[in-house]
Amino acid sequence: SHLSKYLKSGHSLVGITLISSYLSNFFLGDQFLGIIVPGRTFKPAYEAMGLAPRMLSRTLEDCGTISSPLIPWTACGAFMSNVLGVGSFTFMPYAFFNWLNPIVAFLMTFAGIGIFWRKADGTITQDKTQSVAARQEA
Repeated sequence: SHLSKYLKSGHSLVGITLISSYLSNFFLGDQFLGIIVPGRTFKPAYEAMGLAPRMLSRTLEDCGTISSPLIPWTACGAFMSNVLGVGSFTFMPYAFFNWLNPIVAFLMTFAGIGIFWRKADGTITQDKTQSVAARQEA
């Protein structure tokens, strides 16, 4: 696929997943589609790279779930606007968690913090040298 040339490392895969999850929320207008579509799209790439399934799950949560209230035409955005009594763009500057978390998630992955790898026996490790990915590189 066209994206495969950009998916050379764990942090590039996480970055692309974060971006596609946000864009899915934005264009598809629903939080569930913003999680399901990128999740099913990138699951084979996470498996091929030897990343644990929890990495995909966490990445989808880091952006797909928490960016939804910031988009006015999603169900979450409409709910938050009605509960708070203000428009989404009014409370957006104060929703620090919602717009900072995807940035922190990418930076932590780029720094190698909190990356979980799948071992050949199916167990999970944070040590890449014991992972399926290390065996594929050898």
